[in-house]
Parts: sequence; structure tokens; C-alpha cells
Amino acid sequence: MPKKQKQKIPQEVKTLIDEFAKSLSTFDSKVPLPSAIGYLLETLGYPGSPEINPVVVAGKSAEKLIVGYSSKSFANDRSLKRGCRYFMVGSRPYYLVADLIAHFTKNPVETFND
Repeated sequence: MPKKQKQKIPQEVKTLIDEFAKSLSTFDSKVPLPSAIGYLLETLGYPGSPEINPVVVAGKSAEKLIVGYSSKSFANDRSLKRGCRYFMVGSRPYYLVADLIAHFTKNPVETFND
């Protein structure tokens, strides 16, 4: 089997990262990661948003998307044929993010502010 070669980082990207790191050293506080990613993507000319919005999420990773609902709860719902719609790819369940959002927001509770 041939050895996998490491991907080389283009020199432009290396200089941009170095410039960014130097600019961070002038601040006393920590810079949040999303703004750092946004800066790099904007400087690199990426046309989209720095946020990554997945369309599909694996069953084990769904708990990261829906805080407070564990992967075990998703597994129990699947075995009882209830809960959110899912798709099987091989032996792994996958959820559409739009379906998860729709499922967990379908019963809102109206509140009144005085």
C-alpha cells in the first residue's frame, strides 16, 4: 500500500494565518473562534458564511444538535417507532436537520410578559 502524502498548505494561506496570529497577539483578551474563522474566510475570499450548516446529521451526533436529548433517547425513539423521521444508510441512522428542528419546535408554549 502506498503511503499517504500530507497535503501541502499554500504559501498564501500560511502568510494569512501568520498575519492573523500576529494581530491576535496585540489583544489582551481571547478572540472567539467564529470571528477568527470569519476573518480568515473573508480574507481568503470565501463567498459564503463562516457557519457550516449541515443538512444531515448522524444518529450518534444528533445529541450535539439537540442539547438535552441524548443519543440513547434517539435510539429508544427509533426502536419504539416514534420521534423524528430518520433514514438508514447501511446500518446507521441519519436525521435531516430540518426534520429535527420541525419535530422539536412543533408544540410551542405561548407565554405572556407583564
